[in-house]
Amino acid sequence: MKHLSKGLLLLLIFSLSLMAAEKVAAVIKIKGNVMVKPAAKKLYTQSYVGQILYDGDWLKTNGDEFAAIVFMDGSQLKIRELTELELRAQKVSQSVQNTDLYLTQGEVWTKVQKQKGEFKIQTPVSVASVKGTEFDLLYDQVENISDLFVMSGSVEFSNELGTILAKEMTMSRIEPQQKPQRVSKLKKSEIPGWKDEIEPEWGFYVIPEKQGKIPTGQPVNVAVQVRNLSSNKTANQFSGKINIVSDSPSMMVGASSGVLKDQTEIAVSNGNGTFAIKGVNPGEFGCTLSMDGAESKKVMFKFDRTVEQKKKIARDVEKLGTSSNIQKIGELSENRTLETAKVSGAGETVNDVLDKVDKGEYVVLDIIQVENPDGTISLRILVEPK
Repeated sequence: MKHLSKGLLLLLIFSLSLMAAEKVAAVIKIKGNVMVKPAAKKLYTQSYVGQILYDGDWLKTNGDEFAAIVFMDGSQLKIRELTELELRAQKVSQSVQNTDLYLTQGEVWTKVQKQKGEFKIQTPVSVASVKGTEFDLLYDQVENISDLFVMSGSVEFSNELGTILAKEMTMSRIEPQQKPQRVSKLKKSEIPGWKDEIEPEWGFYVIPEKQGKIPTGQPVNVAVQVRNLSSNKTANQFSGKINIVSDSPSMMVGASSGVLKDQTEIAVSNGNGTFAIKGVNPGEFGCTLSMDGAESKKVMFKFDRTVEQKKKIARDVEKLGTSSNIQKIGELSENRTLETAKVSGAGETVNDVLDKVDKGEYVVLDIIQVENPDGTISLRILVEPK
C-alpha cells in the first residue's frame, strides 16, 4: 500500500516535467512575518532565514517588517516595510546573470556588485539600471511617483519619455506623464536611514524534548527560548505570542499535544514557551517560527516508524485483505511484501486510518492499482468517514 486518502474526490494524477527555476538570491535576515510567493503559486507563505529564492518569486512585507537578501553575485537588497516586489533573473552564461526586479509598491535599498550582467529595478513608472552602485528606490503607489537616491556610483533612471544619469549623492524623481528629473544634491543627513534602523531585535532557540528521529504518531513537546540578538542571551523579561506554521501536511503543530493543526500560536512568558509536533508520515519536515520584531526561524524534524508500527501496518493490511467487502487488497498483495505506506488529506497516521477502517468508522470507496517500473505495485485506497 502506498497511499491512503481521506475525503479525496479526484483521483487523476498528472506528471509534468519542468525546467528548474533559476536561483536568484537567498534570504539572510528577516524581521517579522515576511512573506514569499513562489513562481506560479497563488498564495504567499512565510519566509525564513536561509531560504533560496528563484526566478519569478515574490516577496512582501507588511507593517514593521523587513527583509534582507543577497544575490548570487554578492549584490545586496534590503526591503522596507509595506513593500512588494518580484525577483526575475536570466542566466546569460555560466558566470553572467541579468537581474530584473519589479517593485509594485514600497522601498528598497541595494548595493550592487560590479558585474558584466545587467541589474535593473522596475516600477510601474520607472526603470533604474546599474552596473555597480549603492542606491535607494522608493515607489509611492498612491501618488504613482518614483524617487531615486544614489549614494555611490551612478544609475540610469528612465521611463518612456526619457532617460537621465543620476550621479552620486543626488536625488531624482519620476512623476506621471513627466520626464525623469534631477531634484537635488543629497546631504548626508538626507540619505534614507531606514535600512540601519529596523534590524530584528529577537531570535529563537529551539530545543525538542526528543533528539534524533521521532516516532510517527507520537506528539513531542518542543521548548522555545526568545533571545536578544545583540547579546545572544535569553530575554527573561519578554512576553508575547509566537506564530508557528508547518511546511507539510505530514507534520502537525499545536500549542499542546491535544490540538494539532497545520499552524498554531503559542504564548511566551519570561522568554520561554512550548509547542507540540506530531509526524503523520516518515520523513523530514519543518515549521517556521515568527513574531513581530523577531528574525524568523525554520526548524526541521525527522520522523520514522518504529519496528512495531511497521509490523502492525503489515498485519492490518493483511487483515483488511481478508475482509469480505475489500478482498481486492488481499488478492493484489498476495505473495508480496509491504515496503511503504503513507496517508494524505487526513492529518492522521496510517495506523490511525487502518484502525478506523477495521472498526467500521471509515468506509473504503475505491482501490486503485498502479504497476511501477521496478516491479512493485502501489495501491491507492480511497476512504472516508462512514
